[in-house]
Amino acid sequence: MLDVFLRAAPAWEEVGMLVFPDLWLILSGFHDDDPDQKAVTIESFADWPSGFEDARPFRQSNRTGEVQNDES
Repeated sequence: MLDVFLRAAPAWEEVGMLVFPDLWLILSGFHDDDPDQKAVTIESFADWPSGFEDARPFRQSNRTGEVQNDES
């Protein structure tokens, strides 16, 4: 399912969270392998969300859903 979001809009990563400003979504809980930690937040982004000033662009590295930072 992460594939769908990554194809739809640019994503940014910050401490286990993926931010999709164009979709008004924040996906969180990716910092460990516990599926119970995953959550979706819907947010109206009038401005870049506070706390994400150091977020980095994200891209999908392979078809398994593993996501990797562009700097790698």
